[in-house]
This record gives sequence, structure tokens and C-alpha cells, in this order.
Amino acid sequence: MTIPGWPEVPGPPSWPGEPGWPYPTERPTPVRQGPLLVPLVDLPGERRGPPRRVLVSGPLDAATVLRVSAELMELDGRSDDDVELVVNSDGGSLGDLLGLLDIIGSMRARVTTVCMGRATGSAAVLVACGTGDRRAGAHATMSLRTRLVERVEGSSEAIRAHLDDLDHIRHQVVAVLARATGRPTTELDHALDTGPMLDRRQALESGLLDP
Repeated sequence: MTIPGWPEVPGPPSWPGEPGWPYPTERPTPVRQGPLLVPLVDLPGERRGPPRRVLVSGPLDAATVLRVSAELMELDGRSDDDVELVVNSDGGSLGDLLGLLDIIGSMRARVTTVCMGRATGSAAVLVACGTGDRRAGAHATMSLRTRLVERVEGSSEAIRAHLDDLDHIRHQVVAVLARATGRPTTELDHALDTGPMLDRRQALESGLLDP
């Protein structure tokens, strides 16, 4: 029987290890054309893990401070690599902020703060007190003015004691802010009450951001 299109060869076909049809006696050697392309791979020492970033968005209240503090301590326990703290908040109580500032100051890792959007009140203080680079987005705005009004109730002695606590907390925050910005405490204390809204350039000139 003749297969159409195939040449007739007497006898059975040879196997691959034997010369003859249908395998050539010499196989052609492939010739590389053009440059040799080598796939790019990351060496084990160059691999990077997920970004070490914590987001502060919305009110900087006790619940947010607790969450951010826990995330920062967890990241600091894993590695001493820098942590990025992204802030877009109108702030909250200065008393809630103090504990977070203590955690940032005691961390092995540097905390780079970035204002994206706006940061006012205690949120602006948080950005200014970063232990790494302090940056802001191109259209970010910042203000130290604290707009939160705390309601105080109780007897006159209880109200007086609570006001003394608030005054003590305020002095502590101003002292930390003075060390971070290099500005006088009297000027910063006044800014917490009547500080204007600043763009990125003005915040840089005020010492709230790094060049």
C-alpha cells in the first residue's frame, strides 16, 4: 500500500538511533540569532516584602489610636526597617495622641509620616512628630489648630481637676512639637488655638515637614 504524498522506501523505516529514512543522519545544530535574552529574577537577598505602611484616616479618636499603635508595635517587632505612616485626618483629642507619640518615640524602626489630603489638629502634630522623613502630597494642607471641643461635666472640683489634666496634656504635646519643629513653645501653643491652614510649602517653612 502506498501512502499518498510519502515517498516509497523499500523495507521498514529505521529507528531514531539508526541512519536512514525518515531521520537524517546528521541533525542540524540550532544557531542563535540576535542577543541572548536572560530572564530577570530577584536574588534572595534583594527580595522585598509587603510595604510597611499604616493608614490613619478619619477621626483620630481612641479607637484609631489603639489600632495604629497595635499595627506599629507589630511592625516594629518584625523588623527595624522604616515604617510609613500615611495621615489624612482632622485629628482628635490631644490626650489620645500622647500615647501614640510615646510608641513612635520608643520604636526601633523610624516612622516616616506622610500627609495625604489634609491633617489638622492632633493629626498635624502626628505628622510633624515623625521620627523619619516628614512629607506631604502636592495638594496637602495642614493646620495645628485644634477644633475639637471637649465637654466637661461634674462638680466644680472635678471640672477643675479635668481642666488641669487637659492643660498638662497640652503642655506635653507642645513640648514634643517644639523638639520636632524647633519652634518656640509659646508660638506653638498659640498655633493650637488659631493656627492657619498651610499648604505644603508653608508647612515646610513652619518646620512641620522636612525639605
